[in-house]
Amino acid sequence: YNFMLLMLARLQHLEEFDRVLGDMDAEAVPRNAITYCHIMTSCATSHNWSEALSSLGSLKADSTLHDGSNWAVAYLLPMSACARAKQRLKVEELLKEYRSSGKGTPQRNHYNCLIVACGSDWEAALKVFQDLRAEGWRPARPDWHALMRCHMDFQEQRKVFAQMRHDLPDALPEEAWGILLR
Repeated sequence: YNFMLLMLARLQHLEEFDRVLGDMDAEAVPRNAITYCHIMTSCATSHNWSEALSSLGSLKADSTLHDGSNWAVAYLLPMSACARAKQRLKVEELLKEYRSSGKGTPQRNHYNCLIVACGSDWEAALKVFQDLRAEGWRPARPDWHALMRCHMDFQEQRKVFAQMRHDLPDALPEEAWGILLR
């Protein structure tokens, strides 16, 4: 079931995803940490941030699943769902909770979600970008792209693009060009 759920979530076949999950429940197949992560993947795809938070809550509540949980992913998925829905406060709360939980250290992708959640709040996005660096992470293309999207001013986007090209000279620029052309 878990493999099928993953494929359906990635292909964005959300109705079929719900049907297969219902079949799994009807057959009394217990959900495990992987199942909850696939549910959260589906939620990120559909921007259903509240269901993603609920699934994370269910995973955290079931202590029998804690040993098999990849907490970095378990927090990243609802953060992604919240970021796509522009629920910045929820992303900030999840990042803070994960950091203080003792279940792991936030990774670059966790900060990327927070940059995305900033939307057009350039100053907030830039602060998160600086925090990412202060935590010892080297920004990757997705981080630079998210930062570029937070700026509505074309000239400022070009400055971010120039900084990205300086820091990542071997990075392919096509996606960044697409951002500049929007």
